[in-house]
Amino acid sequence: MVTEGKQCSERVSHDDWGHTHQCPRGAKVIRNGKLYCKIHDPEYIAGKEAERTAKFDAEWAAKKATWELQNTAIRACKKINPENPQAVAESIEGLVEAVEAYEDTLNLLIFQHPDDKILATQMYQVIKVLAKVREVK
Repeated sequence: MVTEGKQCSERVSHDDWGHTHQCPRGAKVIRNGKLYCKIHDPEYIAGKEAERTAKFDAEWAAKKATWELQNTAIRACKKINPENPQAVAESIEGLVEAVEAYEDTLNLLIFQHPDDKILATQMYQVIKVLAKVREVK
C-alpha cells in the first residue's frame, strides 16, 4: 500500500500556545496529494460533520414543533378566555368528554327524530369538532 509506513500530514496543536507538530498517526488515505490518518481524513471529517448537522437539525425541528404546538394551544386558550386561558387548558379534557357524550345523545335523538333540522345541524357541528380533536397528522 502506498501509505504504509508513512505519517499523517496534518498539523496538530500540542499546547495552549498554538505550537503544532505533525500528527504521529500512520497515514491511511491520500486526498488531494496529501497523506491522512483516519481521524484527519477530510472525507471522514465531512461525514462526521454531516452526522452532527443532521442530528442537530432533527433535534431543532422537534423543539420547534413543540414550541409551535405550545404557542398554538396558548393562542387558542387566550382566544376562548383572554382573562384566564389556564382555565381553558385545564378544562379541555372534560370538554371533549362532554362533547363525546353529547354525540351519543344526538345520535339517539336523530334516530328518534330524523326530520329535525336543528338536531341534524348540531350533530354535524359535533362531528366536525370531534373529527378535528381526533385528527392524526
